[in-house]
Parts: sequence; C-alpha cells; structure tokens
Amino acid sequence: MPPKSTTSAACETTRGYLHDCTVTGTHRNGIRVLVVDDQASIRLPLCDELGEAGFAVSAAANVADALSVARAQQPQVVVLDLLLGTESGLDVARTLRGEPGDNQPLIIALSGHTGSRFVRGAGEAGCDFYLAKTSSRAELIAAIDGLLGLSMASSHP
Repeated sequence: MPPKSTTSAACETTRGYLHDCTVTGTHRNGIRVLVVDDQASIRLPLCDELGEAGFAVSAAANVADALSVARAQQPQVVVLDLLLGTESGLDVARTLRGEPGDNQPLIIALSGHTGSRFVRGAGEAGCDFYLAKTSSRAELIAAIDGLLGLSMASSHP
C-alpha cells in the first residue's frame, strides 16, 4: 500500500489531525527525529525548526551516516529525502525496515517529486508517509504529530 501523500493543507496532511503548530509544549519532549538530506540548506533549517517545535533532532547527509545515526539513536521518526546526491533515500528506508526488532521508526519521505510513481516507490520501500518538499514546515510537524498520535492543546479558548 502506498504511503499517505499530500501537497496541500495540514488538515489533509494528517487525515483529520489538525494542530496549531505554532504552539510548542512538552508533548514532544523526548521524541527523537532523524532528518536525512544531502543539502545543508534544507537539512539545517529543518533541524532548527523541528528542534524549536520540541523534538530531539539529529541529522545525516548520506545513506551511511543515516543508518549509523538511526542505529545509535533509535529515532521514532525519520524524515528522509529520497534523492541523496548519487544515493537513494529509499535504501535507508529498505534497510531500516529490514532491521530486526519491534522498534521501527516511522519514515516520512520528503521529495521534490510528487508523481504517483515516486509515492508508490516510497511505500514499497517502507515509508509511512510522503510529503512534497514544497510543503510547509507546519504541514511536516502536523504529519509527525498525526503519525505519532500526538494531540496538542489548542492555543485558542
């Protein structure tokens, strides 16, 4: 089954989970997220924004580093660019899905390609969700919260 996919609003991103992502709270403390992207101009701001949202964030720029960090830190979520220079992020997804044990991370594929062929390939490799790189950071955070089943206290009375 292909992963859920979206390039539109956060409420659609998480299939009914709508959160005010400008509110940070303790509900995310201790949740480890690994960001894998070969482009520092994408990876570093993404790490900063997820950190500001309350996640414990680590990063990797290639397949080998991603697998090493994932094995050492056991993230609950991996945000994975599908094109890592000459390498494929799908190799990371396949390898993580092949690891023994019950502690499998959720994998969110992040790509500039939004065609059904790419979404299907990500699902076949073991990705749980597919998000376009053009999506907002709020959409990514809402997707993570939704996949983890987190609810956020509303900032509105």
